[in-house]
Amino acid sequence: MTKKQTISVALFLVILVLAFNLRRFTFNLPHFRGDQHHYVALAFKLDTRGMEGYNLREVDMYGVRTQPNVVVIAPAKDKGHILKGLAASGITYYDEPLHHMPFGFPLALMVSHKIFAPDEPYYMLSIPNDIEVIRQAPRGVGLRDFRFDPAVVGKQFYAIIVPLFFSLILIASVYFLAKVLYDDEWVALTAMFLITISPIDILTSQKVWADEMTVALTALAALLYMLAVKKEMPLLALVGGLACGLSAITKQNGAIVAFAIVLWHFIYNSDRLFRKETCLKVIFDKNLVLFGAGCLLSAGYWFYKVTATYGDPIYRPRQTGLLDASKTDWFKIVQSRPKRLIYLVGIPYQNPLFGLAYLSPLWLWVWKEKKHYREHLFAVVWLAVLFAVSFKFFAGEHRYMLPSYPAFAVLGAYVANRMRVFIDKQMGFNTGTVLLIAVLVFSAFWSVPMALEVLFHNGALIFKPF
Repeated sequence: MTKKQTISVALFLVILVLAFNLRRFTFNLPHFRGDQHHYVALAFKLDTRGMEGYNLREVDMYGVRTQPNVVVIAPAKDKGHILKGLAASGITYYDEPLHHMPFGFPLALMVSHKIFAPDEPYYMLSIPNDIEVIRQAPRGVGLRDFRFDPAVVGKQFYAIIVPLFFSLILIASVYFLAKVLYDDEWVALTAMFLITISPIDILTSQKVWADEMTVALTALAALLYMLAVKKEMPLLALVGGLACGLSAITKQNGAIVAFAIVLWHFIYNSDRLFRKETCLKVIFDKNLVLFGAGCLLSAGYWFYKVTATYGDPIYRPRQTGLLDASKTDWFKIVQSRPKRLIYLVGIPYQNPLFGLAYLSPLWLWVWKEKKHYREHLFAVVWLAVLFAVSFKFFAGEHRYMLPSYPAFAVLGAYVANRMRVFIDKQMGFNTGTVLLIAVLVFSAFWSVPMALEVLFHNGALIFKPF
């Protein structure tokens, strides 16, 4: 191993340790609010009733008298505490025979429970008086200094380790994705650092939510597919398709990268697509066909099940008059946020160097990227497709756009390093390199507190800039 390679490996490990350090708070935080108990309940139902009982019906939640912070998921003889609690708040659309959220993440929780807590109930930890604890803490501290009883702190480990694990997988995958796309160590390490300090990723990795697993599998799918194309290894396209399908049955927005791959393939091969002698080869490209087969193998059962139950493979429940019926302000708050600006402006506000990704198309049409044109086009198309879908279907929460974050990180890192190289050449003395490092440090001090402030106040939304 050369000195340069040794430094690269060391920096990779340093960033990974930093990522874990920024996400270590999850071990001593409550994981009960904001749908987290829904996912654990669904894992419990999968474990006890299988797919035929994959819903929130007949689930109770009990506190443990001797351990006030412990909540136990248990079977109920009626609708159960979860659905009755939702109904009391005016929310009824969760009462359905097949839960609308795919089963990938609850399945991962179930497997983790069998590994780490096989002889225990499905536990969660809560702080019954968390609002009062936060109110009494010094300004800005929230739950940062709160500590669970050591006797119970490990009872939710099986659940919290899943999003944390996939967050670290995501961060490593972004590094390797950037390496595959640009073969540039600076770009790869910069992209890895940017996803590490992303406020939304720090937040979602410390919630029992499906988002981290979804985006990690999305990044893996893109990485494996591009490796298949570059190395001419079709089997990797099949494995990438399996990862993409698993992403789709973790959360539906994970499927969007498949559309980005298809669109990129036809745009890049457009000249061959419209030639009679090569048209069929482009349409039935072996990598594309194998990727699609992988998606079908891993996601087909879920979409068949949804179609058989509701007649629509992408079924989403609707409750008429929800904003008026709901006794919680959650839905009104989410719907009141600016639908397009929350992503267009909000994402680069929270991650300043992500904003450079908006300049990345210039390297396709103005300062033409010749060596890595194909790969650069892929990342640009990926980001464009996610924005197109977000404008139509997403609203109110930054985490819905997480499947675009690998593209944001890679493209932002690419543009930042093209600027670094240009400034180094023009001004000498490694001026561009020093500036980039300074901006990365500034970005960390800008972005990380946004996540921790919400995390320590047991929140689910980052209201910056709006």
